[in-house]
Amino acid sequence: MELWPQAVNVLVFDGGRISGVRFCAAIADMERRYLQQRLGPGVAFFDEYRAVQLTLVSTPRYLSRNVIEALQACNMSARESTLVGFERGPEAHSMAAGIACLIFDAVKAAHRRGEWRFLIVVPSDTLAPAVWGAETVIRDTEKLTAVLAADRDVSQEEREFACVLNDERTQIKLDFVTAPEAVIWEQCKTAANKGSTREIDLQPLGTLGIERVYQKAAYRVAEIPCVRKQFAGFSVNIRAQPPGRAQRMILAAVRASVTGAHNLATSLMQAAVADLTALSPKDAALPIFVEASPKLRCGVGESSLEQCAKHVVWQVYLRK
Repeated sequence: MELWPQAVNVLVFDGGRISGVRFCAAIADMERRYLQQRLGPGVAFFDEYRAVQLTLVSTPRYLSRNVIEALQACNMSARESTLVGFERGPEAHSMAAGIACLIFDAVKAAHRRGEWRFLIVVPSDTLAPAVWGAETVIRDTEKLTAVLAADRDVSQEEREFACVLNDERTQIKLDFVTAPEAVIWEQCKTAANKGSTREIDLQPLGTLGIERVYQKAAYRVAEIPCVRKQFAGFSVNIRAQPPGRAQRMILAAVRASVTGAHNLATSLMQAAVADLTALSPKDAALPIFVEASPKLRCGVGESSLEQCAKHVVWQVYLRK
């Protein structure tokens, strides 16, 4: 084993404070277990072996500032309409510019310390479209400068770094990971290791429209050259949004998780999965249920948070 692999700055962006901390803890735990296995029995583990250099950026007030300003103007408290993925909530793409600004600031600060390899990670399934929009901005100097100018008075130093960020002559390397893409990639790897099937049938359980997010994620993953080569012949099917009652229970579970009522959230998710199982044809195979929100930890299926954390460790240490 190479004792000192190249360090990677893993920048985690999550508006949910507790879920963001849980995600970072999951990365730390999986990384430690991977390294301890590689070090072998009897060899002491030290944090200095970690290649993952971890930064959590959790700024819900900044990302939701437009919604919060509207609430403040009416002297109203926060409600579901504050959240992406709920009825009358903001669209995910409305946060793309804010996420792009946060990424720019975090990368610029780390680059001043001499860092150059970055993995941008957003564990929120619902915010994946915002991340894809932010990536488009970050990779286009003109768009990035315009977005920064709309956010602040841009300094000359910031303008210069926006150019450096996309200059092929520099060594800065940016990769992006979203939870839906991580889940799909990890499920392909699992199926390939088992050798039992090339058909991956996923039922994401999350906020409104999450199935469309996963469908786009499946398309994006399929376009990655190494995926096309390694998983040729694999097919990924994303099931439609669960019918009325089941989806209402899932939304109620996410709401309960946001407020810390995890026992209630678990009961609701279990009931939703029971409904979906009962609706499935008797002889049909059940899909792989995915808890498609980092706030959910109900044990009714694969956790997108844990799958994403696992994928981050793989990206840092094992991706060729």
